Parts: sequence; structure tokens; C-alpha cells
Amino acid sequence: MTKTTIAGTLERHGSVMIRALCCWCGIETNAATAAALSALLAREMRQRHTAPWSRTLLLIMELLQNRRHDSVAAAGRLLLRVDAIAAIEGAGFTPRGLRLAYALAAYGQDPDDLTLIALYERAERCSFARYSLALPPDDADGGAQRPSDALASSFNRATVDAALHEFEANSGGGGRSLCLRVLQEPDAGFLVFANRVLREVGIHELDSTAFTDEAELLVLKFSPDLAQLEAHSTRRIGAKIGETIASKLLGQPVVYVDSAVINPDAVVRRLVDRLQSDSTSALELTEVQLRQAPIAGSPALTLRSQDGRSLNRALTAFSDCGIELLSDLDNIRSLSVSFRATHGDTAPHQFKLRLLRTTGGIHVQYTSAQTARRTRPQFEEHLKQTYGIAATPAAF
Repeated sequence: MTKTTIAGTLERHGSVMIRALCCWCGIETNAATAAALSALLAREMRQRHTAPWSRTLLLIMELLQNRRHDSVAAAGRLLLRVDAIAAIEGAGFTPRGLRLAYALAAYGQDPDDLTLIALYERAERCSFARYSLALPPDDADGGAQRPSDALASSFNRATVDAALHEFEANSGGGGRSLCLRVLQEPDAGFLVFANRVLREVGIHELDSTAFTDEAELLVLKFSPDLAQLEAHSTRRIGAKIGETIASKLLGQPVVYVDSAVINPDAVVRRLVDRLQSDSTSALELTEVQLRQAPIAGSPALTLRSQDGRSLNRALTAFSDCGIELLSDLDNIRSLSVSFRATHGDTAPHQFKLRLLRTTGGIHVQYTSAQTARRTRPQFEEHLKQTYGIAATPAAF
């Protein structure tokens, strides 16, 4: 970072955080404004750039660039002691300052916790497919489930690594997988982070070729009783790996099946009609993708709002010209909507709905790469309560 960049980055954390950082590194000052404090601290960091505190602060600020404030804070709350959380929450930090405070506290507790914070924040931005545990007929009463305490004590990296090794050995592909971390979320279940090597790739240089591994990050979220699984995997292998892990934990083979819920056409029709004519402050239609446009040649058509406003007026204009773009549900590839989880939300969350025709009706899937996992259940509940739509997450 340059001189200007360091001071500017520090200033955005707020005067309370910068003053706390000054105390942390032993700088006494009467400066009151964020600008003056950040300039002083930046100068001290440059002059003492080899000091451990200066290098640690610089590296952590770099790590936190473009990472969600709420996700980093949520990870910190899972890792730190109650008294540390209380001290951070009561200090009056800005959201950016709160993010840095949790990262610094986690690093002070265990430097490896920074890795977990980065993984957790990454998981918050992933799209997940959802599955349900299918018990065999002779175990319909849930006999395969273990007591929660026993399950929690055995759900660790060693168990997951053993399951990953078993999966790769049985798959016959010669792959390699490694568990990075296992995190238990109170009342929410278990998060598993793993790297799976897909293949060896060569990088051609001027007079040689360097070989390295191409790997993907697997994120698996198990409910406390393992009955539900949400999996993020670019190769769609997450459910199979989840089955291997659950089988090892439960002591018997298990299968996860797609937890899709089929919606009647009439219910989906009601949702589409209300979105195009009666968008609310909670949910607004911002983009439509059609498989075929109602013009010669039938090309695919995308209608998108450029300023974040609802498409109501645009769709009405088409209708006034005798063109009903959303009349055929089977012609709708996807609908993008903005969702405000609470009335006070300043920035809406963006979701994309895909309508998939299947036997008996329509399966509604959604994804949102930039929305925290904790907001997604609120979105599902809003669709269910307001429109009668059962939607499930998907990684598309």
C-alpha cells in the first residue's frame, strides 16, 4: 500500500477503531479526527514497517479487502469468548471497524482462525444445492440418528478426512481431497470446508513448464441431525461426499436426495402476475430472461432494469402493445428480483429464480451469490407466506 492508500484505508475504519489501534501499538496522541489519527498511525506503520504489529495489521487489512462486514463479524462471534465479543460489540465501532476488530481478536486468539474467517466469508457468498436424508424403509423411525452430543464430538477433521479418503478410493478417479476446517454453528449444524484436487495442470513459462494442481473448494453444511445437507461444489459432487461423511458418522450407508418441492402451475402463475403488476417494497422484479422472444426468429430475450427499479412499467408498456412477455410459464427461463429482508434495509438483496418444468408442476430454484446465508431462509419464508411458493436453493 502507498502512503495515501494506508491512511485512507485506516480512515474508513472510523475514529474509534483507529484510536484503539493507536493504543494497541503504543502511540499516544491527542488527535481527535479520523483523518488526523489515520495519518499518524500510517506514518508510524511506515517508520516501523518491520515491527510485528505493523506487519500483522497491514496483512489483516489486505485479507479483509472486499470481504463482507457481517460475515466476518459472524465468524468472529463463533470463534471468540463471550467476554471478548461483549467488549467488541460495546466499543462503538463502525461496521468496517467491527470487521477489523473481530479479525484482530481472532488472530490474537489463534492465527489459524484467520483462515477459518476467510473460509466462512467465502461460504456466505456461495450458492448451495439442498438435499434431504433418505432413510431406508426399516429405519423410518430415525434409528440411524445418533445423540447430538456424540455426533458433535465425532464430527471433526479426522473423521472428515477419513471419509474423504474413502470416497476418493471408491470413486476410482485417483482424486485427492483434504479437509480444511470443520466448524460447528450453535443450533445451525456443521460447516465442512475441503479442497478437492481435480487434476494436474501445466503453466507454460518462457523456457519451461510449471506443474500445479487445479482444485475446487467444497463447502458442505449439515443440519445438527444430518437430516439436511446444503452443498456447494462446481463439479456437483458435494452430495456424494456428504453421503460418505454422514455414513461414517452414523455407522451405516445413507443417501441424500434432492429436496425439490413441486409448485402447482396456478401458484407460480399467481407469483408471476403479482410481480409484473404489483411489486411491493419487499420484492421487486428487476430482470426477465425468456427462452424465446415473441418476434421473428424467436431469439432468447433478456429484459433488465438498468437503475434497479421495478420492471412493472416496462412490462405494462409491452402489454399495451399487445405483447404479453410472461404469459407462457414454460418460456420463462429465470426471473431476477430484489428483496428487502426488513423494512429498514437500505440495499436490497438480489435473487434469481429459475422455473423448472417437471412432472406435476414447476420446481422453483433460486440463487444469490452476494447474499449471506442467514438472509436466504427469510427470502424463502417470504415467498412461502406471501405467494405460496416453495423455493429451494441451487448452485446455478
